[in-house]
Amino acid sequence: MKNIDNLNNFKKLKRKQIKILIPNATSPRNIGDQAMLDGLIFLLKNEYKSAKIKIHSVDPNVYDRKVDYQIDHTLYSWSVLKNRNAFPKFINLSKLVLQYIFLRLGIFGLGVDRQLTSLINDYKNADLIVFAGGGYLRSRKGIKQSLNLFMQLLHFKFAELFSAKKIVSPISVGPFGCKWQEKIVAGELSKMDLVAVREEISYKMLEKYKMKNLILSSDFALLIKKINKKKVNSDFTLGFTVREWLKGNKYKKFEDSFVESIQKFSKNTGAKIQPIVQVDASMYGEDDASVTKKIAEKLGKKKLGVSKIIKINNVNEALDVYSNIDLLLGMRMHSNIFAAIQGTPFVALSYEYKTEGIAKQLSMEKYCIRCEDVNKDSLYKILMDAYKNRSYLRKELINSVEEIQNREIKRWGNILCK
Repeated sequence: MKNIDNLNNFKKLKRKQIKILIPNATSPRNIGDQAMLDGLIFLLKNEYKSAKIKIHSVDPNVYDRKVDYQIDHTLYSWSVLKNRNAFPKFINLSKLVLQYIFLRLGIFGLGVDRQLTSLINDYKNADLIVFAGGGYLRSRKGIKQSLNLFMQLLHFKFAELFSAKKIVSPISVGPFGCKWQEKIVAGELSKMDLVAVREEISYKMLEKYKMKNLILSSDFALLIKKINKKKVNSDFTLGFTVREWLKGNKYKKFEDSFVESIQKFSKNTGAKIQPIVQVDASMYGEDDASVTKKIAEKLGKKKLGVSKIIKINNVNEALDVYSNIDLLLGMRMHSNIFAAIQGTPFVALSYEYKTEGIAKQLSMEKYCIRCEDVNKDSLYKILMDAYKNRSYLRKELINSVEEIQNREIKRWGNILCK
């Protein structure tokens, strides 16, 4: 495999007591991100059976306490996200920056905060640091967006200070509001031992910077093993996931087209409608519940067969839900991935190019449309196409997922020094 010669030193690691840190996991409230983390842990445990795994997460208290790995805050959540008031945020952020300066100067004995010192010691003591996959290295224009990107990059900056091997599991990079943000991210990633991206668009973006540590891989949520498909009723069911991404009149146009397309599809096929909430984390600006409720109510007023909204709480529930529908209209990218794992055809609504890239990997690019391009006719046409070809698409998805799983499990076994 090209571009991983610099990982040969992994073979020197002793497996029995290897310490692994995942420093940037997001909240388990985001089921898609949790699926990527589960896929990563599966690979790590498959190769390092006796490893001691420590996870830094945005929401450490939300995890199931039965898990067999340690969990703590990320540097970002400790310093900023866990505090509601501005003053504690400012104090902790100041401590974090000061601690980084000390470490950068080679001053390792001065701890400015006990919990912060504990988090940094996890970096220091790790043999292997693996950054969780996802779409967190992106931004729009604005100071707040730039600050968020800066905080995400701090995890990489602290990792640089220590000798552990550093792997970035499959991510999407961008889009960015400014070109300088893209350059800073590429520069930071070039310092890692290996950077994996999960779709071609991100790969081509980083390839421009002549990164020698870059590989094209797949979203680790695709490594989750499927459960048996057990549809509970014979009615054809169209599920949907949606998020409020566009603003103002653009969003109103999108929502109207979304509702009208589903209405027309249901009347022509007799399909029941199943609204699904995959992400319910309003404290982080991820409030799918309210927009899903609003759309479900609009569909209900049109006298369609709309089922009670399902709120997904974990990965197993997600697999079960997507196994019990016949077609998905998915704006949440990982809802399409969960559907694919179950062989359930989907029409993907792309709000960023990561969705287009994943759809292409699954040979479903024909059934992916940008949310800005949605109108009632274009969306209805794609839904009907998927409906008519659902048996063929199911077989294609099952084959695509199986091929990705076989390829990536073998590849990452080699990367993780099997």
